[in-house]
Amino acid sequence: MKDQSIGVCCLQNPLDPKVWSRTPANVCGELKARDRLGPAFWGLRHDSVAMKLRAGLMALRHGRPLAVRQFVHGPSLRRAHGRQISRQIGASSVSQVLHFAGDRYLPLPAIGRPVRQFLLIDGTWAQWHRAELADPYPQQVNEAARSTYQQMEHIFCISDHARESLLGDYQVSANRITVVGSGPGGIVPYSGPKNYGDKTILFVAKNRFAEKGGEVLLQAFSQAHLQEPSLRLWLVAGPELAPRVRDLPGVTLFSGLPFAELQKLFEQASLYAMPAMLEPWGLVYLEALGCRTPVLGLDRGALRQITENGRHGFLVDQPDATAIANALVRALSDLGRLETMGREGQRFVFENFSWSKVVQRMLEVIDGC
Repeated sequence: MKDQSIGVCCLQNPLDPKVWSRTPANVCGELKARDRLGPAFWGLRHDSVAMKLRAGLMALRHGRPLAVRQFVHGPSLRRAHGRQISRQIGASSVSQVLHFAGDRYLPLPAIGRPVRQFLLIDGTWAQWHRAELADPYPQQVNEAARSTYQQMEHIFCISDHARESLLGDYQVSANRITVVGSGPGGIVPYSGPKNYGDKTILFVAKNRFAEKGGEVLLQAFSQAHLQEPSLRLWLVAGPELAPRVRDLPGVTLFSGLPFAELQKLFEQASLYAMPAMLEPWGLVYLEALGCRTPVLGLDRGALRQITENGRHGFLVDQPDATAIANALVRALSDLGRLETMGREGQRFVFENFSWSKVVQRMLEVIDGC
């Protein structure tokens, strides 16, 4: 009988719940429940100090010392990770492998035997770095991404937005792309009592504070608070923000919060606001809706898909503090509407987003190829 197990691969251990917002671990759990989970592969040198130093030197060489995060995607480090992973897969007996993200080790060098490769992504390099693609270094990384997509037998996208980039930016054939969505994150759905009249706005950013819209949200909240002094903003972020927000009216900073306490904030918040500059998917939006907390963000990325074209959230056209401030005041001025949006948003999440459905959609493709 043909082996139906699927090897799973990521730059870090795909079984580790701390990796990529638990996405690989959730998928692996569903594969295991179906007796389809094969061996796990990952880059053994991910946390190497030497590799990070190398990326820093490359950034300096290209005159971009603040862009080290981009340079860890570069061809030199990519090849090093790829060789390790290729050897691991080659030494195994699996005939099919599912990669998660893969943006720092794909495309793989020759494995030495036939292996069907599949990829799950939430976004593309072009989506993140479109403004920089005229520069030589981002161009190199973008071409590596193009080669990666060509190497895959099929690509699974979490969002329609990522599918559009694959079609338009990389000319991947539509019959090689399937949108599978995602399941929820670690925040558990909430069905208990909820008081939208508290007018609390929640924002969570364990990293990438500015990219997730933290800076513009602070400016917007200051304006909104002048219009409506009963508004409150709960910031879950690093302690380095403490000096900046200590004297801001209505703002409370939570740092180093235990997960159980974070869960309570999602349950109690009236609105989740994250005007992210670019968030290819935004699992946190699903977590908020699962707690009957409507969301507010920029009308870009996958937010329109997640909110069902704004039925379960508030879409703002531009990252403009005044526009966001006005949207915050409007959102929290109609408590009945918030309650309806929260209830319908939770229903929408329950009906459309689960890891069981994600894996079922992928297996239908994998087994049908």
